Amino acid sequence: MWVLILSVCLIILMICYSVSKNNRKFNEEQKLKTRNYGIFKAIEDARDDYESDIIVQLKASDLPKLGYPSDYIGYYDIVKGKSGNLHFSYPNSPDLKLINIEYMPEYQQTTTGKVSGKTGSSIIGTAFLGSAGGIIGSSGSRNINTTSTQQEINTFGLLTFVNVATNKKFIVSVVLNKAVYTRLKSDFLTLDY
Repeated sequence: MWVLILSVCLIILMICYSVSKNNRKFNEEQKLKTRNYGIFKAIEDARDDYESDIIVQLKASDLPKLGYPSDYIGYYDIVKGKSGNLHFSYPNSPDLKLINIEYMPEYQQTTTGKVSGKTGSSIIGTAFLGSAGGIIGSSGSRNINTTSTQQEINTFGLLTFVNVATNKKFIVSVVLNKAVYTRLKSDFLTLDY
C-alpha cells in the first residue's frame, strides 16, 4: 500500500516539475521577446523613418554581408522606411533596396488511408456459417478511404540587395514560405532599379 502511495506522490511531483519547467521556459521566451521588441522600437524611433517591417530568418553566414555585428542577437527585421529604402533593424544599418527574389516553393504530400470491410464481413460470416462463412466473408470487397494533404515546407530563397550609398549588390539566403515571399514581393521589392 505504501509503495502505491509513494508511487502516486512521485508521479504527481514529476508532473508538477514538468509544468513548472515549461512555465519557466515560456516566461523566459516572453521576457526575451519583450526585450528584443524594446530594442527594435528604440532603434526605429531613433531613425524616425519607420513605415513597415517583416521578420525574416537569415542564414548565419550571411549576417556579415548585412553589416550585423558579430555578437548580434535579436530579430532580423527588414524595415521599410518612409523614403522607400530598406534597412535592417540594428544601429547604423545601411539603406538598401531589394531588387530580386528567387524562390521555389516546396511541398510535402501526406496520404493517410483506412481499409474497412473485410474484418467485419469475416466476423459476421464466421458467426453465422462457421469457418467457411469467415472465408466467404473475408473474400468480399474492401472499402479503402484515402485522404491526401499537401503542406508547404519552409525553404531557403535568395534575396538580392543593393547598398544605396555604394551601389554594391549582394545576395543573402533567407527562409521563405509563400506568405513571406508574397509580402516581400508586394511591399519591399523595388521594381524601378
